[in-house]
Amino acid sequence: MSLDEEYRSWLLSYDQDICKVERVDQDHVRLLGEGVTGEVAFYRFEGEPEIVEMRIWREGCEDQNLFFLHFELDDLDRAQDLFKEMLEAFGRQLKQSVSKVLLCCTSGMTTTLFAAKMGEAAKTLSLGFEFEALPLEQAIAHGEDYVAILLAPQVGYRRHEVADAYPDKVVLEIPAKIFGSYDAGAAIRLLLSALETYARGARPEAPEVIERDLSNDKKILVISSVHRINSARIGYRIYDHGKKVLSGRVYKYRLDIRDVEDVAASVRMSGVHMHELDAISVAVPGVVDEGSLIMTGDGAFSSYDIKSRFEERYGVPVFVENNANAAAVGCYVAEDDYENIVLYTQRTGHPVPGQGTIVRGQLVRGRSGAAGEMRFVGPYFSNWEDRLSSCWTQEGMTELVAAYLLCNICVTAPEAVFVAVQLVPDMELLKQKLLKTLPEELVPDLIHVDNYHERIMIGGLALALRGLRAQAAQEA
Repeated sequence: MSLDEEYRSWLLSYDQDICKVERVDQDHVRLLGEGVTGEVAFYRFEGEPEIVEMRIWREGCEDQNLFFLHFELDDLDRAQDLFKEMLEAFGRQLKQSVSKVLLCCTSGMTTTLFAAKMGEAAKTLSLGFEFEALPLEQAIAHGEDYVAILLAPQVGYRRHEVADAYPDKVVLEIPAKIFGSYDAGAAIRLLLSALETYARGARPEAPEVIERDLSNDKKILVISSVHRINSARIGYRIYDHGKKVLSGRVYKYRLDIRDVEDVAASVRMSGVHMHELDAISVAVPGVVDEGSLIMTGDGAFSSYDIKSRFEERYGVPVFVENNANAAAVGCYVAEDDYENIVLYTQRTGHPVPGQGTIVRGQLVRGRSGAAGEMRFVGPYFSNWEDRLSSCWTQEGMTELVAAYLLCNICVTAPEAVFVAVQLVPDMELLKQKLLKTLPEELVPDLIHVDNYHERIMIGGLALALRGLRAQAAQEA
């Protein structure tokens, strides 16, 4: 029995009880559950391993990927592990078989009754919504579980704070007229309209970053892996002569370094073969030293030589960097005004940031690539346990950012700090925190970064070009 036949047979016979698994045809296997659908699809390429695509979506939201990846079917154990992870993701979605909507006010008391009325109205209209009420301070911590977050008028002024924490969610303020009259039907119509608008993609576009000094004659693949609240994303992009010609993303709940390798299958699906590339640039969370990931993004030590493994497998030069460092390079090449900068990033709910530092145009890596790894600093803060909970609010996160930034500012005195923190969009508030300790003339320019992923991509391209030039100079 061939590998693909063995895998297909295993998929259909694997013992699990969360969904129905059925073969649609030779190349498609479906996972069916209440309100949730999954699919495993097989694609054949002559003389090369088959590519498997795994995808999960909700009924009525076919364009929204909840789990999405490709991989080459050349390792049965790996393929089986990915299906088990797919089943885990499927099970999570089944637990949320209805679309949950969160209502928030100061204490949760005034929205509890309104949530109940909206639930009754949704049931009458046969809509698959479930409504819950929580105090606003808990909304940021638990918002990932909901398709939308509705704010009572008395806390509507904090809508941007919640929207910054969850840029992929619908966040609405309930108009006072609707909330005051407990008009559940009007609130549901408002919600449905917002969800429909969001589904059509009518949401603010991230500003384009102006690239500079990136003209070249190369074809380069850039891969970026980023953790989010309870999920992970791997983005990939091919630049051909400095122009974007292909972009895509992998959606998962957990991030494994092998997932980065699987991006090759997604690239092949687009008709591009890895050997056609001039270089590959990889940006990952964690400590990177000479192409090896020596500490993962969650702080666990794990030696994995990405550079050697990729170069051996794909036969092209590979350059590996920490993602905050790559983003710092992206900020540097996209701006004309600064030679000394810091890129600061911290995800919502996570107490430890990453920092990338450039001094006189040079990226600071430090010993074993550990420059900017602020996880070693946090436990020495006073009241550290309190700080662990503060990273769920705008005020608390701003305090954390200021404290961590002082460590870098007092050493490198940057001209500018680029802040890639969704919960800290207010640079004036951050400046006021820094002024408690620093004289005004030492406070750097503070610039909010709207699209961290874009900065990593540009930085990854710039790092690959620098690496190729350095290799050419050594060979000359």
